[in-house]
Amino acid sequence: MNLSEKAIERDSSIVLKKLFAIYEKNIDSSGLYDKLYCQLQQYKPFQLNKLKTELLAEEATKNASTLAMSSAAMIISIMTIIFNVFTNIFSGKEGVITETVVLTIGVLVLLWKFGNIFGDFIGKRKNIWKRNKYILCVIENVLNEANTYSSLR
Repeated sequence: MNLSEKAIERDSSIVLKKLFAIYEKNIDSSGLYDKLYCQLQQYKPFQLNKLKTELLAEEATKNASTLAMSSAAMIISIMTIIFNVFTNIFSGKEGVITETVVLTIGVLVLLWKFGNIFGDFIGKRKNIWKRNKYILCVIENVLNEANTYSSLR
């Protein structure tokens, strides 16, 4: 990566932080679109395309991590159930069924708590996704206007 690419990378992260701040500050305002649009009009199309790429890459990365977390929870619960079944089959002790039931209930409670935490995480992710999607739409509109303007010349 040469010096100019590093500068573009740094500039685009600064621009995204500005856009996120504008979004958060004006989320309930009717002028949110106009403020984002005015901010984005200051940039050249290649810079806007870089912003689009970063927003889309962020979404892809976070979707992959969400999928990994849910897969890990499912694998843990399946392994716990298998462990309990084999414990019942191979132990032959009288109190094993009671212990297994208690262990299963404990695991289910832990998974329920994990699900609540995961649900809160997903709720926050939905808000970030809506923010990014909104900014992407504004970027598309600015790019469409720039393309229309350049084709009229």
